[in-house]
This record gives sequence, C-alpha cells and structure tokens, in this order.
Amino acid sequence: EVNNNTFGPGDGGTLTINADSISVNGSNANTGQLSRIRSGSENLATGNAGIININADTVNLSNQGEITTETVSMGAGGIVNLNTRELSLSSEGSISARSVGQGDAGSLDINVRESLNADNGRLLTSSELSAGGAMRIRAGEVALHNGSQLDSTTNSSFAGGDIRVEANQILMEERSTVTAATTGAGAAGDIDISGSSGITINDASLTSSTTGTGDGGEIRISGGSIAMSHADISSRSTGTGDSGQIHITGSSAWLNNTEISVRSSQSGLGGDVTIDGGQSLRLDQSRILTQAALSDGGNINLIADILIELNDSLVSSSVSDGSGGGGNINIDPQFVILRNSELSADARGGDGGNITIVTDHFFASPDSVLSASSELGIDGGIVIETPGNNLTQSLDKLSQKPARLNALARNDCQAVGSGSSSFIISKTPVVPVNYLAPVASNYEALSEKTGYTDGKLAMYSCNFY
Repeated sequence: EVNNNTFGPGDGGTLTINADSISVNGSNANTGQLSRIRSGSENLATGNAGIININADTVNLSNQGEITTETVSMGAGGIVNLNTRELSLSSEGSISARSVGQGDAGSLDINVRESLNADNGRLLTSSELSAGGAMRIRAGEVALHNGSQLDSTTNSSFAGGDIRVEANQILMEERSTVTAATTGAGAAGDIDISGSSGITINDASLTSSTTGTGDGGEIRISGGSIAMSHADISSRSTGTGDSGQIHITGSSAWLNNTEISVRSSQSGLGGDVTIDGGQSLRLDQSRILTQAALSDGGNINLIADILIELNDSLVSSSVSDGSGGGGNINIDPQFVILRNSELSADARGGDGGNITIVTDHFFASPDSVLSASSELGIDGGIVIETPGNNLTQSLDKLSQKPARLNALARNDCQAVGSGSSSFIISKTPVVPVNYLAPVASNYEALSEKTGYTDGKLAMYSCNFY
C-alpha cells in the first residue's frame, strides 16, 4: 500500500509515480488489506486530501487492486491524474474518488493514449454528505466487458458528479453499466458518452436515476455510427424529482431489441427523448418511451436526413394517471416506414399528445397503429405532412405461401439468349449493411431441376414473346 494522507489542518501533499509499467494486484488473504495507491483526508482532519499523479506506459489494476482518493472528514477529496498508453482493469480492479464525510469527493482525470480495457473493472465516484466528484475519461478506444462499471452516486443534498467519456471507438457489452444516481435532494450527475468513429452497446445499460427530490441527470450519446442491441438506456424518477433528458446523435443509428426510456412514477416531470440518426434511424423490435404517472409526459423527437424505419417497434409518450397531458411525437425524414409498429401519445386525465410526421414519403403497413387519445380529456392530433406519397392504405402483407417453382419452370423456360426477355425468381441472400444502398444481384447458374430442394439459390429464366 502506498499512502498520501493528511490528519490535520494541512492539505495532503502530491504523490507522483513515474514508471514504465505499474501493476496493483490483489489483497492480503489474512488481513483483507487491499493492494492500493491512496490519498486521504482522515478523521477529524480539515485539510484536503492530496493529489495522485501517475505516468506510465501501461497500468494494470486487478483482483481488487485500486487507486483511490478518499475523505472521511471536512476536507475535500483529492484528484487522481492518470496518464498512460494502456489501462487495464480486471477482476474488480478500480479507480475511485469517495467522500463519506462533509468534504466534497475528489475527481478522476484518466488519459489513455491507446486503449482502456475493463473486464469486471470499475471507475467510481460517490458522496454521502457532500458534492460528488467528476469523472473524465479520454482514450483512443474504450471497451467495457463482463459487468464493468462507470458509476457516480450521491446520497446528499448536493449535486452528483458528471461522467464524461471521449474516445474514437467505444464498446460496452456483457452487462456493463454506466450509472449516475441520486437518492437525496441533490441532482444526479450527467452522463456524456462521445465516440467520434462509432459506439456499440450490446447487452449493456446507461442509467440516470433519482429516488429523492433531486432531479435526474441528462444522458448524451454522440458520435459516428451508433449500434445498440439488447441495450437499456433509461432516465428514471421514483421520487418527486424530475426525470432527466436523453439525447442521442450519430451519423447513423440502429436499435435492435433495445429500450430507450424516460419514466416518472411520482409527481416528477417526464423528460424528453431526442434521437438524431444522421442519415438513417432504424428500430427492430425496439421501444422508445416516455412515461409519467401524474405529470406531463415527455416529448419524443426522431430525426434523420433520409430514412426512419420501424419494424415491430413502439414509440410511445404516455401518462398513466392524473391530469398530465401526453407528450408529443415529432418525426421528419424524407422517408418514413412503419411495419407492424405503433406511434402513440396517449393520456388518461389530461389531453392526448400530438403526433406530427413531416416527410416526402410515408409508408405504413395495415397492422401499424397511430394513436393520440385521452380517456377523460381531449384527444391529441395526428398530422402527416407529405407532398409525395402516403401509401398507408396501399400496402398489404405478403403471402407466407412460397411460389411453386415447378409451375413456373415450364418447357419454354431456357437460358436467356441474346435479344430475349427474362423473368427471374430468386432469393436475396443478404440485406446490405447500408440500408440506403441498392441490393446487389447474385446470379448463380443452376440446372433446370435444381429448384430450392438443395438449399441453393434458384433461378429460372423464361422467354416472353
């Protein structure tokens, strides 16, 4: 253990470690003492905890090894400045800034030139009686695996610390979490995740929550291509504080089996959800929700330059009780496609919200639903402004019965020759990754008897005269 503590009125000093490689690993099995680098303001001290500066090519924290700044007194926590090429956190290895006294929690400033990799690792700030500490991470790549955590929590009347992550590429997976929470009168900190090249969130969550009178913090996700699968992005209020807002901005955005939600279960106001998908925003079996129990519901704004597509998905702003009105839903790309999906802005006691779609072309399958109703108040409005095509009533479900190729492959079917027309039935093997790109042809020469029986692509060319 390396300590830099103050026990009196004077501030702690500065602890600087310069090395090629630093490893903090494990704990003492007999005493339970952790391997750690620590700066503290101890009991009855009024001085602030000291600063920790670490400069190394690689830093590895594993098996509960930690770097921490703590205060248990009136003095403020210190600052952890870490500069490295590679940072690894594994098996509950952690970097933290904590306050259990009246002094404000310290802060974390993490700079990683190449990669930050966390495998059940933790970066934490927390406060019990004072203001929470800020966490800022800048890296080339950030990867959170296997339940890793970025966490800012305050239980006091003071604001919680913000979490800010800036990187080229960001990956969250395997139940990893980013959380900003408040249980007292203080507002929760904000979460700001920025990945200039791309962000992938798979089986992971970002949460801002308040269970007291303090308001929830904002969640902001921005960068290049954004892909979410089995993800949960949520801002929640179970107290009297208002829910936070959610803003997502990317060059393209795809949501698969993902929920993005703002919920208020008491008197707190529901926050807004805004998603700007750049060129395109696609939802597959996903939900975007704002829900309020008693107050006004939040608004939902879906933005894209070219395409917004919903497949088996729900976009809903609702108020379950009380006199609050439903929030509004606004959508404005060139193309809107709804397949077995629902847009709803409903309320119970208050007025229903409005649904406004401004688009050049609107396509909706017959099993899609648009609703802006109120059980006891005035129904909201549904406005579709489209100077081009509104084909809501023109689309129908395709038959689930496959074509009978034997009936189509008659004797006059033959290889296509010069000057002949052709009619081709074939499978498209894949959907392009870029949904705006054309589907490339994939012709394969087969015998007349191949059909689909061998599982290959079937092609029949028939002449017409």
